[in-house]
Amino acid sequence: MKQLLLLPLLAIAFSACEITVVEDPVPVIINDSRDRFTGFFDAEEYSKTARIYTYYTIRVVKSSGNNNVVFIRNFYGLDIEVFAEVHGNDIFIPEQDVEGYHIEGDGYLDGGELILYYSVFDHLDPHAHTDFCETVAFR
Repeated sequence: MKQLLLLPLLAIAFSACEITVVEDPVPVIINDSRDRFTGFFDAEEYSKTARIYTYYTIRVVKSSGNNNVVFIRNFYGLDIEVFAEVHGNDIFIPEQDVEGYHIEGDGYLDGGELILYYSVFDHLDPHAHTDFCETVAFR
């Protein structure tokens, strides 16, 4: 008789115990080096060819189709968009023709500043010379 009473008590005792396993979530780290390049920058461009400074704003946005490409908008202060490739802290502007301008260059991030070296040639101006520029762009 004791065994009959003990059996339901044991069943109740074991059913009241619940084991919960809690695991810490594994953090997902997405390291997109383009994030350091994106945003609005105030650009101070020095033309080594004309020996003058020009000031304008550029915007760098990420490409949705390629995970190392960005677009630089208002490049050269002309409201044109060029594409560039980001590799770590370096940025490369491959040789390209955009709206009559032949452009190529490179640069890097130095703290919060984007330093760019590039050349621009205006195909539409018969008297044009290649403009070699150094630009410091800051937020």
